[in-house]
Amino acid sequence: MADLQSYLLPLLTAVAPVVGSRGINATDKTTWEFDYAEGATQDQITAAQAVVSSFSLANWAINAPIYDQVDALEATMTMRRIREAITGKDNGWMANLETQIEGLRAQLQPLTT
Repeated sequence: MADLQSYLLPLLTAVAPVVGSRGINATDKTTWEFDYAEGATQDQITAAQAVVSSFSLANWAINAPIYDQVDALEATMTMRRIREAITGKDNGWMANLETQIEGLRAQLQPLTT
């Protein structure tokens, strides 16, 4: 299952120096707690809280299985497959894989509203 924290933290660190988190429950934002770096300003903390407030749990529920499908497809991209693609011996496998991944990513919903 896709890890909510790995998608949430980059959104937060874009606006505030977040150095840790606890209680990241995918169905209950009230459990979410974050630690900020020493020197974080109140404006940065407020901006991070706004990200949390606008984070869509409904869209996360839609996106999580898509992230899992993309991860599974990307896991098939072995060194051998890459070597075959570079040497032109993959019969379009890599291009097909990229098309599948792009199609899945096109279905992703925004995580913040």
